[in-house]
Amino acid sequence: KNRDGAIPLDLVKERDSDVADLLRGDNAILELAKKGNLERLRKLLTPENVNCRDPLGRNSTPLHLAAGYNHYEIAQLLLENGSNPNAVDKGGLIALHNASSFGHVDVATLLINYHSDVNARDNWSYTPLHEAASKGRTQLCSLLLAHGANPHLQNQENQTPIDLATADDVKSLLLDAMSIPISPTSPTGNLYRTTLSLTTRETTSILGAETNDSNPSRQRLTSASSQQQSTIQRHLPIGDGSMSLVTDEERREQALHMTMDEFLSLCQFQSSQQQEPIRELFEREHITLDILAEMTHNDLKDIGVVAYGERHKLLKCIERLYKQAKDPWSNIPERGSVFIELDANDREYRLVEDE
Repeated sequence: KNRDGAIPLDLVKERDSDVADLLRGDNAILELAKKGNLERLRKLLTPENVNCRDPLGRNSTPLHLAAGYNHYEIAQLLLENGSNPNAVDKGGLIALHNASSFGHVDVATLLINYHSDVNARDNWSYTPLHEAASKGRTQLCSLLLAHGANPHLQNQENQTPIDLATADDVKSLLLDAMSIPISPTSPTGNLYRTTLSLTTRETTSILGAETNDSNPSRQRLTSASSQQQSTIQRHLPIGDGSMSLVTDEERREQALHMTMDEFLSLCQFQSSQQQEPIRELFEREHITLDILAEMTHNDLKDIGVVAYGERHKLLKCIERLYKQAKDPWSNIPERGSVFIELDANDREYRLVEDE
């Protein structure tokens, strides 16, 4: 302080913001990231201060603030200059948690492109998908799932994202994602369930697991060799845990000659009341299955299918249907999952045990 008790910052002229920013140091970086002032931030940013912290608040980085306040260009500048996309604040949140909670799709996409962990957990084991689902952020949920977010992960209260979801669109997305076979290991190394899909072209060994993250000893491992798969296809009875077997030609015929009513039933809408308006709409607009197969989300929205979840179900269902017409064994229903006990010395068992 000088003899009048003033510090250098007190003497800066009101319009001389550059000097004031330099004197304020990290506080200026954090404030500019929060307010979205790109040009002033660009002048101050260095590799040394790009990951500075807010010690008086949540220990946030500038990237946390940019993500939370939806400042895309600020976030891009920070990441280009070395900001850590997986840095955690006081609550264990990364910037992707913030973007997901507030529904900032563009910022979230940017973070994911810079390898932000889509399955990161905060101090209460909430993932970005938990945040997006609980706030009804449909597009964010879709984005996270498309980039490997695990819908089966539980928070500290043993809740998965679908347990927190309130919006029907979000529930539809998560239900669909939870029924799709997933790779045996997530990016964070956790093991979770996968279903056995048998094909006539491939008889590769399939590995699946059903686990509780906190108790690896409860893992249930599954595998099938080429010879075992051949036996399974010929001899499994019909019922839970087995497949209903029909010929390839029958499957093709079912796919190629399905009526619109049969197709809509296949889409598993929650009720007939939800299904009927879509059937009437397709009938009025002369939408047949071959036309539907060429449509996009925007096309469906233009003709009146407003709900994202309904569009998602329709497009996924028609995709599976046409895939089945080309390859009858490409879409074995989930009730056809096959579980086979493995010996503890089996190579596949040991592989999962190592994971």
